Amino acid sequence: SPDGRWATVRVPRAVLERAQAATGSGPEEVVREGLRLVLARSACERLRAMRGKIATFLPLTALRQDRS
Repeated sequence: SPDGRWATVRVPRAVLERAQAATGSGPEEVVREGLRLVLARSACERLRAMRGKIATFLPLTALRQDRS
C-alpha cells in the first residue's frame, strides 16, 4: 500500500515455506497475516483482562437471546 512501510526481516526458510504452504500466499502476505494475528491476540488479551470488571445492566436472558 502507498502508506505502507518497508521492512526487511530474516525468517528461517523452513518456517516461511511452511507458512506459505499453509496459507497459499507469498512471503509478503504471510508476514502481513502474521502481524494481523499478533494484533488480534493482543486485543483478545485486553478483553480477557476486563472479564468480570464491566457491569452490565441487561438481564442475562436478554444477552443470550442471539444464541438461540
